[in-house]
Amino acid sequence: MLPDKTLGWDVIRWAGENLVQPDGPDAGSDWKWTPEQARLLLWWYAVGDDGRFVFRRGSLVRIKGWGKDPFAAAIALVELLGPCRFGGWASDGEPVAVPHPSPWVQIAAVSQDQTRNTMTLLPGLLGTPSRAKALGVDLGKTIIYGPGSARLEAVTSNPRALEGSRPSMVILGETHHWLPSNDGREMARAVARNLAKSRDGSARALAITNAHAPGENSVAEADFEAWLDIDSGKSRASGVLYDSLAAPAGLDLADPVALRAGIKAASGDSWWIDANRIAEEVLDP
Repeated sequence: MLPDKTLGWDVIRWAGENLVQPDGPDAGSDWKWTPEQARLLLWWYAVGDDGRFVFRRGSLVRIKGWGKDPFAAAIALVELLGPCRFGGWASDGEPVAVPHPSPWVQIAAVSQDQTRNTMTLLPGLLGTPSRAKALGVDLGKTIIYGPGSARLEAVTSNPRALEGSRPSMVILGETHHWLPSNDGREMARAVARNLAKSRDGSARALAITNAHAPGENSVAEADFEAWLDIDSGKSRASGVLYDSLAAPAGLDLADPVALRAGIKAASGDSWWIDANRIAEEVLDP
């Protein structure tokens, strides 16, 4: 099932034409979303009859190695340079995507090392320096500048320093590590307050995370519990996209065959994940 109206098709097209695979055996070839990633994009960029985004925040929960950081880095560059906002309706009734007039994209995490996981992929996604220059990009270690006032920056856990910024898009990295003890919960609140100030209501946050550890009171755990309340009707909140893929319940982790099947189920269509290798680590005493 796909949304009726979405800017996602324009996003998918732009990335394929302007970004490249950042690493691995296909490094330098045209960027390709997997079918699972494309479906996620179509929903994340879904719009209503009024052209407003259906979702104001989202959580992507996947197994280690799924490709969350490259996925998020590609979205960050689309938000910085590509067609990512509603620009009207085409003659066929489909929404038209246009670039944000003044994008301010943030890659947020509770440590610099975590922001580095995503930030270091950006030069590779842009390809050669001449290709980046053609897109109007000035690469930096912690801040990347685009045409006009466009900027993409890494930010870490200092809620007071975050207050007052007006980002157009925030990627929340590894929110299962965002805890009360490292100011992660307060940082998430600061981000939400900043996004709510956007004049057109289109500023959003997308969290990428592994499964949370129950009882740690992390942002990832809070997002999961909030989604349960929304899904059950206990909460009247709306505009939240929660996409999680997990192994079947009741999996016997001591059974090698069942374990490998569970890992494959949780891997989605990320064909590069080696279920046998991960199973060996799980079974290693």
